[in-house]
Amino acid sequence: MDKEKAVSKLTELLAASEKLPHYSLHGDNSEFNKWHKDVEIALRHIFADDDGKHVQDFLGIKWTLSFFTSSTPDYQFENAHARGLNTAKALLKSYIDEVKEYWGGNNLSGMASESRLDALRNVLRRFHLVARQIRIRREGRPTLEINDEYDVQDLTHAILKLHFDDIRPEEYTPSYAGGSSRIDFLLDDSKIALEIKKTRQTLKDKQIGEELLIDVQRYKTHPSVQKLMCFVYDPEGLLINPSGLEKDLAEAGEQIETEIIISPKF
Repeated sequence: MDKEKAVSKLTELLAASEKLPHYSLHGDNSEFNKWHKDVEIALRHIFADDDGKHVQDFLGIKWTLSFFTSSTPDYQFENAHARGLNTAKALLKSYIDEVKEYWGGNNLSGMASESRLDALRNVLRRFHLVARQIRIRREGRPTLEINDEYDVQDLTHAILKLHFDDIRPEEYTPSYAGGSSRIDFLLDDSKIALEIKKTRQTLKDKQIGEELLIDVQRYKTHPSVQKLMCFVYDPEGLLINPSGLEKDLAEAGEQIETEIIISPKF
């Protein structure tokens, strides 16, 4: 979830807490129970990379008396619940301030987005080493041959599983110039679209550049994409001017953050 949505959701839950009916020990508290569950679910999505600390803090709020007897009046239970609600409100306000103060801009989601992006870069830059290594098997056992773009996608998908949970392959992009296409992979938690190309004799600098420029125009209107990562696998060194391709694509990504990684580089 990006920064703007996180603040909006937390603010919405805080406002909802002000409208909850008065808690009654013997009454219907279903609205409170729903609100409590909504907060828990939202915190799990918003702070997905904190090992559950924010959720644990919220679930650790005391909503009843620590000690009571059969003669303890109802109002003391209700007062304890009100104190718990005030604590929850204070936590939500603190979480809103945390997101506003310490999260980066809306270009990527979550506090660990930069580290995830670094992980993705590392996967793509070292892809060729993996592709070479898997060809070396004992006793001539069969392996995955990287012959075309689909092979590159399959191996990339497997490696991405080490770093990302929500990987959505082949999601449709909005139409552009009368046609539509599919995103190779959408890393939904990080709002990153990954487009993969493999060079061949009929797909070199000019053709790849043209395809990627069209992709930029499509992805900039996709509601779940805030960054486009383009991976060009060039094991035979067919690209004549990889630096020029990188420069052209970077200049085209004015309305969406765009990055291209070419591997290996000759």
